[in-house]
Amino acid sequence: MRKLVFAAGAAAAAFAPLPLAPAQAWGPDGHHTVCAIAYRNLTQTAKAEVDRLIAADGRYPSFAASCTWADEVRTSLGRGGEHFVNYPRNLAKVSGPACPGGAPCVISAIAADLQTLRGAGPDAKRAEALKWVGHWFGDIHQPLHISFADDRGGNEIKASGACAPVHSKNLHSAWDGCIIRERIFPKGGDPLANADATAAKLDGAVTLARRKAWVASQPWQWAAESYAVTIAPPTHYCVMKGGTCRYSPSQATYGGGAQRTEKLTAAYLDRAAPIVRDRLSRGGVRLADALNRALDPAYRGVGM
Repeated sequence: MRKLVFAAGAAAAAFAPLPLAPAQAWGPDGHHTVCAIAYRNLTQTAKAEVDRLIAADGRYPSFAASCTWADEVRTSLGRGGEHFVNYPRNLAKVSGPACPGGAPCVISAIAADLQTLRGAGPDAKRAEALKWVGHWFGDIHQPLHISFADDRGGNEIKASGACAPVHSKNLHSAWDGCIIRERIFPKGGDPLANADATAAKLDGAVTLARRKAWVASQPWQWAAESYAVTIAPPTHYCVMKGGTCRYSPSQATYGGGAQRTEKLTAAYLDRAAPIVRDRLSRGGVRLADALNRALDPAYRGVGM
């Protein structure tokens, strides 16, 4: 197995994003955590409006719980392609906001649903937009949601070892949930309570300087961070050759048939965990800033 050499700080700056078709980002635990971090950072005005809209929606006990709704309806509302970004395999880095091929992606989805949330439409539409937005911020910060279409963001790369078979059957699901459950969440207990406890711990470790730096960027730049993680050698998503992120040494892309298998060790989880903590923290802080701007006219920015 190749030695993992990434660290939390380098993760956001040097790793990459991936695309999916029918897979969740982070899984429920990650989405709940991102939204729980965000909720902790809302102004009183924004928090009151979030609570009001979630109550009006009537389906979930809290904003954090609502952030998995988009995966629950992903095949029924026609927005499955907006959970990720699929880039070409020869892309070295993300350098702009365009969704490849002109189709909607998670970058455009964030802008569209924030606009609806800011508007004066009916509560039902704004509550739905709130649930979309909460989910999109999780998706764009899950590295393997910013990747390539042919292997569905690592869903077609088998995983063995530390995560499989109980937690993960493929590389994508290892990043969705295994790393969180094995290295970040408390053991046992209620999942939502675990997400809230983890959110408190992660949020408490973020300095004001980092918060200000994290929100001074745009969604496409968050996708660029994720993409850098995705294609970095320690992630084991790519087999780099000639500047192209290949599916395997013998396959430029995955077209069916034999699949690669990556053996994930305890050391892999140990070294990936700081990256996942970083992505969850950034997603939550950025989501809070976006919701504060959308829902509180008096908000002037982080630390103001």
